[in-house]
Amino acid sequence: MAILLWLILIIALFSLVPWLAHISMVQGSGLDYGWTNYNTFIKVFDKYEWTNDPVYKNSLFHDEDGSRIHANIYRFGHKGMIMRSPVDYYRSVFHIKKQYNEVKPKNKIDWNKELQ
Repeated sequence: MAILLWLILIIALFSLVPWLAHISMVQGSGLDYGWTNYNTFIKVFDKYEWTNDPVYKNSLFHDEDGSRIHANIYRFGHKGMIMRSPVDYYRSVFHIKKQYNEVKPKNKIDWNKELQ
């Protein structure tokens, strides 16, 4: 029983590492930043028309104003966004991955069409 409790504790602690890295990356990016929840993230996120780049897996870009979701940094305009809880963070990650798979890669050229 004690081993099971230790295992659960270790898994819980390791699940906090990506969220803590997200906080550290946004704070260290030099951007003004604020804390928010998943619902506010979705409202802001859905205002943008995102593109992706196959080189940067699960990163999204909006070149008009420099918004990007890359390297655990959520940047909208010139402001950083930090998710308030690990649950909000993981929900946002799943939403970003879903969006990444739905948008067309930027700078993807179909050379067959270019030659016509």
